[in-house]
Order: sequence, then structure tokens, then C-alpha cells
Amino acid sequence: GEGEFVTGEHCLFCRAAATCRAKAEEALNIARGDFASMPPLLTDDEIAEEVLPKLDIIEKWCKRVKEYALNMALDGHKWKGYKLVEGRSNRKVTDENALINRLLSSGYDINDVTNLKIKGITELEKTIGKKKFEELAGEYIVKPAGAPTLVPESDKRAEYNSAEHDFKEEF
Repeated sequence: GEGEFVTGEHCLFCRAAATCRAKAEEALNIARGDFASMPPLLTDDEIAEEVLPKLDIIEKWCKRVKEYALNMALDGHKWKGYKLVEGRSNRKVTDENALINRLLSSGYDINDVTNLKIKGITELEKTIGKKKFEELAGEYIVKPAGAPTLVPESDKRAEYNSAEHDFKEEF
């Protein structure tokens, strides 16, 4: 809370980033832009030069503010126009073995109530050993290509080739 508030890369580690006025002004000014007298659609150059490079700043700031507001609400703070609610959750079985036994004793077949699933690759490597696992399972393991993602040209990864990806099986 003391000193001069100046935004930059160091904001990633700042405890006050969610409530820092300088960071808020930076993110909001970026988001607001000066689009009042401009055409209704952004040009490719505007997207590449003005929007894409600044998205991380806006997204990170939004995430920090949201986390801060949630934590404050959990500590009892009331935000005007907002309330805490229970989030979405999925049902879970509390005792799988007991449920399986009940369903089997009710006449259901084991194949109707269970799935046989192989362990994950990392767990199998730990159990069998990396070298032996590669020897036994190598022909059954593939590493699919990751989803395309847009990054600055300075990124060290090779450029994505959509034609190569589309016809990979042909090569």
C-alpha cells in the first residue's frame, strides 16, 4: 500500500494487483480503447497490433479481481448487487464396492455396472518401468498433436501447418 504504483510484468506477483487503481486503469483503458470515432469492425492490423498483445493483461487482471471478490465474499464481505451461491457440482458414489454389491445382488450383471479401464501411461511406467513399458507398449502409444494456439512470433515452437495436420495420415 505504499510507494508509487506502476504497472508492469511484476504485477503478476503483487498482492495488491486485484485492487490496484493503476492496474485497473491500465486494463480498463486497454479494454475500452478509443473506438468512438472508428469504423464498426476492427481491421486485421488492429487485432494483431492492438488487441492480441494486450489480452493477457486484461484476462489476468480480470481473474485476479474475480478471485479477490470471491475471497472477500467468503470472508463475509457483501458486494452490492452480488451474492454467494453454491456452484454446480456432480453426483458422486460414496462407496463403490457397496453399490456394486447391491446392484449385483439385485440381479444386474457385472458388465452392466462396471467398466474395465487401463491405468494412465505415467502410472503404468512407474509400475512397469519406463524402458520395459516402452518395449512392451511402444507400438500402442501415440502423442496426438496439441490444439492450435495463437502465440507471438517470438515463441520457439514451430509454426502450425494446417495442411500437414489435415493430411497427416496421407504422409
